[in-house]
Amino acid sequence: DPYLTSEYIAHLARHLQGAHDTGFQKLVASCKHFSAYDLENYATGSRKSFDAIVSDQDLVEYYWVPFKACIQRAHVGSMMCSYNSVNGVPSCANSLFQNTIARDEWGFDGFIVSDCTAVISIYSRHNYTNSSTLAVKAAIEGGTDVNCGMAYSEFLASAVNNANVSEKLLDTSAQRVLKSLLQLGRLDPPEDQPYTVTFSLF
Repeated sequence: DPYLTSEYIAHLARHLQGAHDTGFQKLVASCKHFSAYDLENYATGSRKSFDAIVSDQDLVEYYWVPFKACIQRAHVGSMMCSYNSVNGVPSCANSLFQNTIARDEWGFDGFIVSDCTAVISIYSRHNYTNSSTLAVKAAIEGGTDVNCGMAYSEFLASAVNNANVSEKLLDTSAQRVLKSLLQLGRLDPPEDQPYTVTFSLF
């Protein structure tokens, strides 16, 4: 039920992140997995290589309803893109979904993190690109700011130097992550943070 899920997540994520009147958040909630991701294994492949064929109507009226609530009502600081492809495009490389829909249309201003190894899977499982470097390029340009895995650390420099990835895009991704760190108070003295817990084992 997209309505029930939206009501649940709008309240849960908003309260997990904490009251905004303190100037700090307790944590950064992440809504996942974007998009059309709802299976572990299937007859034609695993969740990491599955291509979900979904109509625009089903995306808008069913799959995207909770994510829109996550962004517009809960104001989450993060989203996670999924392993699967949707209509032939790996989720973590899908600029239409992540940049045009989530950011431009819905107003998402947080960072997007990949599911673990999903970026390298753009190449290794989905065969959407013909190299790991181009998989990283597709992910960065598709709106994935943070990679859970080794793809960015191993191939990002090559994507910049050999595949014309704009350093301005990297600056934008870094700004999104730093914004979250600032909202968490990670760059402020612990005594100024309302959610800091101090404890001793002895």
